[in-house]
Amino acid sequence: MSQSEDALGVGFVGEVALSTLVITSIEPVACFGDFYRDVVRQRDNLFVTLPQYGRFAAVDTVTLFRPTGETELALIRENGWKEFPPRLPEQPIFYPVLNEEYAVQIARDWNTRDGGIGYVLRFAVEGDYLSRIPVKTVGARIHQEYWIPAEELDEFNRHIVGLIEVVKTFEGLAADIESRE
Repeated sequence: MSQSEDALGVGFVGEVALSTLVITSIEPVACFGDFYRDVVRQRDNLFVTLPQYGRFAAVDTVTLFRPTGETELALIRENGWKEFPPRLPEQPIFYPVLNEEYAVQIARDWNTRDGGIGYVLRFAVEGDYLSRIPVKTVGARIHQEYWIPAEELDEFNRHIVGLIEVVKTFEGLAADIESRE
């Protein structure tokens, strides 16, 4: 991608004016190793301010989803929506999924059993990091997920870009579910 700046100092990557991007976080987040930058998002690419150069660089991200229940959501909230909590001893694998439809199936049909509440979370992870982890298909074509061993969850969390957000909520028994967006 070509980089340039106009007379007003507005950065461009290719044909995209960075001044039109939506700011998703004004807090510094970890990108490019130990450097901290302000991150702005457009689609699945993040444009990171590099103060030492006064320019912008693209960070490829992958949008993932996580179906979860009330207990895990409370722990994510306590962590400032920045990371997933450690796994319990009986949970040796962390399973983020690759598409919202699959996450909805789990949150709606599994997390709402016995009157519970199911949530679908959306978050971005650095693409370079994820490229080292194989995608597992565990059923139909939409049932794709990553298997992150519990002992590697801290490393996974370090590659989350931006905040984790709730995108769907489901209440009640699986047969009587109402979706709120």
